[in-house]
Amino acid sequence: MMQKKTLLIGIAGGSGSGKTTICRQLSESLDGLANLISCDSYYISHSHLSEDERAQVNFDHPQTVDFDLLDVHLDSLARGKPIEMPTYCFATHSRLAKTITIQPRPITIVEGILLYTHESVRNKLNLRVFVEASDEIRFQRRMQRDVAERGRTTESVTQQWQSTVAPMYEKFVDDSRAWSHVSINTEINQEECDLAVQELANGLRQMVTS
Repeated sequence: MMQKKTLLIGIAGGSGSGKTTICRQLSESLDGLANLISCDSYYISHSHLSEDERAQVNFDHPQTVDFDLLDVHLDSLARGKPIEMPTYCFATHSRLAKTITIQPRPITIVEGILLYTHESVRNKLNLRVFVEASDEIRFQRRMQRDVAERGRTTESVTQQWQSTVAPMYEKFVDDSRAWSHVSINTEINQEECDLAVQELANGLRQMVTS
C-alpha cells in the first residue's frame, strides 16, 4: 500500500517566543501522528573555521541554515519517504557524523526562527504558524535557556542578543509573520494559549484522519 503524503506544518517566531514549547504541546496533543524537526539541526557546519572565527558567525542570519537540504528532506517526507536528519553540535558549531532517521508520519512539524525566509521551504508548508512574544519576554527566556542549557554567561548572551539576535529579528523574522496563517501569543493567559494549541491539534487531526 502506498504511504500517504505527510502534512507539513511550520512553526516560526523569534528566539524565546515559545516555539519549542508550542511544538511539544502540539505533538503531544496529536498522539503520535506527528514528527518534530528543528531548523537547528540544519545549521551549516563551521568546523573548518578557527574557534575565534566560529564565535563571530551570525547564527541568526538565513545564510547559516542549510535550507537546500531541509527543502529536499521536506519534499521526501511530503511524498512519504524517510530522511536522515543531521545533528548539530552547538559547542563546536559543527555538524556531527551521526544522523537521525525520521520515518514519515501523517504530520511533520517543522520549527525555526528563520523558517519562512526561504521561499521554496515556505511554499512546501501546508500550514504556517507564527509564535509571538514581546522583546522583553523573549530576551528573558533566551537568557534562562542559554545560561542553563548551553553554559553561556549572562554577558555573552546579552552581547549576542544586542549584536545579532535583535537586529536579525527586525530584519528577517518580524516581517515573516505576514506569511503565516495562524498566530499564537505565548504571553496571553496560559489557559487561552493551551486552548489555541488544542484547537490547532484538533483541526490537524481531522485533516489527516478524515
